[in-house]
Amino acid sequence: MDLVEANDVMLAYEVFEARTPRRAPPLVLMRGLGTQMIQWHAGLIESFTAQGMDVVIFDNRDVGRSTKLDAAGIPDFSALGAAAAAGTMFPVPYTLDDMARDVVGLMDGLDIAEANFLGISMGGMVAQHLGFSYPARFAHIVCVMSSSGGPDVPQPDSSNLQMPDIDDRAALVDYLVASLKQYMGPGFPWREADCLHMAERIADRGYYPPGIARQYAAIMADGSRVGRLQNIALPFFVIHGDHDTLLPPACGEDIVRHVPGAQWLLVNGMGHDMGPGIEAVITPNLCRFFGLDGVSA
Repeated sequence: MDLVEANDVMLAYEVFEARTPRRAPPLVLMRGLGTQMIQWHAGLIESFTAQGMDVVIFDNRDVGRSTKLDAAGIPDFSALGAAAAAGTMFPVPYTLDDMARDVVGLMDGLDIAEANFLGISMGGMVAQHLGFSYPARFAHIVCVMSSSGGPDVPQPDSSNLQMPDIDDRAALVDYLVASLKQYMGPGFPWREADCLHMAERIADRGYYPPGIARQYAAIMADGSRVGRLQNIALPFFVIHGDHDTLLPPACGEDIVRHVPGAQWLLVNGMGHDMGPGIEAVITPNLCRFFGLDGVSA
């Protein structure tokens, strides 16, 4: 793991080099709300490097080993919700566009002029921002298990922010195991031992509830992106799981309706998680999308 300064924060990152001659721009992977870069499955990363792509993973601001914005405090969600319902503006510690600029800053710090990008959940929301605000820096954008934030789709549930005392490690690990199991899909399940091991790594490395709250505030403040999605002119691919209970497939379908020419893939057995074995489905489809012919997972 290394650190790079990006958009006035320090981001922890790791680069996995292509195992074959480079055939495409680097692929930058961005995770969702409160999750850490260690939660990317090695098999998925290796499936991309095997096809000639360098892969960059990183911790979002306010999570893992990246900068924590303690001075920003904890958002007042009651006030934020009331303002959102009234259609008024409300201040948040940072925005999804700030997080999009983090990605661009990460690329600048790594001397990456152009990349392919894949974001999941909140990272998929940032993917939308990159598409309509920073198109010159990306060749292709992939938005996985995410949402447009539009008025006609299910909204994230803030009850997911009810978290345990992080000082009670046993209770925290139990909570994380339950969360991992809750969102996995039946087609790509975790083994029990792997689930426990990952929960322990998350707990010990950088699980950070105040940062999760601030990230969620950024999602709330962004509202609907429907009116902005029509400005995306990049190749754009939307992927969703048919067993996603946090953001149901209707959320992904709504993105496809509003991004001109967007491609769509509904993955059978996938939940709100890119579990072990997902590379067998995801990687061949993405390599074709990236223009890499004759690929296999």
